[in-house]
Amino acid sequence: MGRHIILGFVLLFLLLLGIAQLGLCGRCIESEKQALLKFKASVHDDSSKSLSSWNPKTNCCQWDGIACDNVTGHILKLDLSYYSLQATGVDPSLLELQHLIYLDLCANNFNAISIPAFFGSMGRLRYLSISRSNFTGKIPTNFGENLTTLQFLDLSLNDLDINDMNWVSKLQSLQYLNLSDVYLGEAHNLFQVLHKLPSLSQLQLEGCGLGNLSAPLPPFNFTNNTRVQVLNLAQNEIDGRILDVFLNWTFVEFLDLSSNNLSSMPLWLGEFRNLVSLDLSYNALCGPMPIALSNLTSLKYLDLSVNNFSSIPSWLGELRNLRHLDISMNQVTATLEISVSQLLKNMCRLQILYMEGGNFQGEAFGDCDFSRCIKYDIEELYLSDNRLNGHLPTWVGNLEKLNGLDLSQNYFSGDIPQSLGQLSNLYSLNLSSNSFTGNIPQSLGQLSNLDSLDLSSNSFSGNVPQSLGQLLNLYRLDLSNNSFVGNIPQSLGQLSNLRRLDLSGNSLSGNIPQSLVHSANLTTLDLSSNFLSGNILESLCQLGNLYILDLSGNSLSGNIPQSLVHSTNLTILDLSSNFLSGNVPESLCQLVNLEVLDLSNNSISGNIPQSLGQLINLKDLNLSRNSFRGHIPQGLCELINLTSLDLSHNNFYGEIPNCWRDNPSPGMKEINFHSINCLVPSLSLLVSFPH
Repeated sequence: MGRHIILGFVLLFLLLLGIAQLGLCGRCIESEKQALLKFKASVHDDSSKSLSSWNPKTNCCQWDGIACDNVTGHILKLDLSYYSLQATGVDPSLLELQHLIYLDLCANNFNAISIPAFFGSMGRLRYLSISRSNFTGKIPTNFGENLTTLQFLDLSLNDLDINDMNWVSKLQSLQYLNLSDVYLGEAHNLFQVLHKLPSLSQLQLEGCGLGNLSAPLPPFNFTNNTRVQVLNLAQNEIDGRILDVFLNWTFVEFLDLSSNNLSSMPLWLGEFRNLVSLDLSYNALCGPMPIALSNLTSLKYLDLSVNNFSSIPSWLGELRNLRHLDISMNQVTATLEISVSQLLKNMCRLQILYMEGGNFQGEAFGDCDFSRCIKYDIEELYLSDNRLNGHLPTWVGNLEKLNGLDLSQNYFSGDIPQSLGQLSNLYSLNLSSNSFTGNIPQSLGQLSNLDSLDLSSNSFSGNVPQSLGQLLNLYRLDLSNNSFVGNIPQSLGQLSNLRRLDLSGNSLSGNIPQSLVHSANLTTLDLSSNFLSGNILESLCQLGNLYILDLSGNSLSGNIPQSLVHSTNLTILDLSSNFLSGNVPESLCQLVNLEVLDLSNNSISGNIPQSLGQLINLKDLNLSRNSFRGHIPQGLCELINLTSLDLSHNNFYGEIPNCWRDNPSPGMKEINFHSINCLVPSLSLLVSFPH
């Protein structure tokens, strides 16, 4: 009983204490509230209502962007980042916030003013960010005199320039410095000052014009007293001259030298054994990859893309800790010294491998033993646009974490292995523009997460498998330019998320399946260059999201459906080279977004509707090789954006409208009236206009 009474008193005491603390926490200093309201009054545009909670009748410690001391009530933090505020300056009322340690004004608009000198008087600040806030001009020379406790400073993405860096040397507590996009091309004492910051661990100098620093640089005698771990020198047009100033910065773990003019890598870089991330992309590095890189065994991220390396060395496979490797877009002239299989076998933790557009040649996979790793972490394997050959091995089905596989534009051959259907995490599969043969395995229907499948421009044959209708997340399916036969599977109508369907350039036959009308999200439907027959489905033309409908080069018959009027988004309608007959429906004039209309090489008859002149966005109109008759309507002269008009091989009579002789459309490149029975006053049968 006594124990319960004591416990009750303890709980009551804690409750009263909590209420007391809540009262303190819930009450801000009146003078500081007034300072904030004065700042708010200086903002002339707060269209996003970011400061709507700043109500003078409420507790300022509960306002958005404000944090107070729980005991004293003083404002410690003002975070207005990404509030999209617009003001003609920063009101000096912020000086009233004498206990402020955190100030973030990032991503606002202060109307191209200079950085206020009073920022340098806010001596308690530990964090200051005014990134991308439209400050301009030079930084005050006394900016850092009182900011001796500042640990984080971000001035990036403003129109600033610095000639003298001495003010930075006063920031002895600084750990993070971001001057990206601040012009430092005339900061003669930049590197001397940086070496005087004992606590600096992150240095961001991207796009600072460091390549413009005068040469030769002053002599340095730097000792290894820096502890910088993150160094970003990207986009500086550095050609290598200044890099030696970083010779002793061996604590660096993340180094970005991308988008510069480096033609060779500093040899001492091989001594940076703490490097976890190295980006040398978008330079002019050439010849063999420097063997010094083989010393960087701690690397997890390596980007050597968009250079001119001539070979891929075998030692690359010894960087066993790599998670991300990008060697795309190089000018490799030798056969691979190490295959993709060997890379994957050595790098069990590799998650991303990009080898695109590098002119790599040789057998990519082979039949090597692939059982070295207990499991493989590879998630993205992109080898497109090379000269790689060989077949796709069965063991690819063991890469259970793979979500992106792109082997397009190579010389791969053979069948797709059934094991590919085991890749349950795959969301993108692109094998296009190779020499693959055989049937598509039914197992691909098991790839339930797949959203893009491109097998175009190969030599696949047989039927399109019904199992593809199980890929319910698919938004793009491209099987064009193969040798598929048989009917289009009805099951494809189950793909309700499908945006693009391209089955063109095959030998498919039969009718267009009725089930496709359920693919309501289709924006592109290309069934051209097959042997499809029957009528164009009325319901197919009611797909309101279609932008491109290409049914050309088939054996379709009957009339052009009136229901096309529902496809109001159509920009390209190509029904050419079929056996269509009847008249052109007047309803076509409602397709006001049409840019290309091709009805050529059919058996369409009657007059051209005068209303086609309402298709003001039309650029290409081809009605040739039909059985049109009557006069060419004057309404076509309203097609002011037309660049190509072909009415040849029809039965028109009368006179061709003078508009194409007297005042042709400025963009008109070609008019073809060949083999018609009209009078052509002062106009040749085939007229070409210059671009």
